[in-house]
Amino acid sequence: MESEILKIARRVQSIAQSGIHFAENEFDRERYEECNTRQFIELVRRQLEKTETWSD
Repeated sequence: MESEILKIARRVQSIAQSGIHFAENEFDRERYEECNTRQFIELVRRQLEKTETWSD
């Protein structure tokens, strides 16, 4: 079963990608790209830490 964190990360990434596609100016595009990258990486990092804790 997919973890809740990965579901959220995928949802945030999807929203950000839509924002990048439909952005009307460079400022908006940069903000969506930032959201897409930082939040997705942070959520996945947390999931990996949790998984590593279980395997110890």
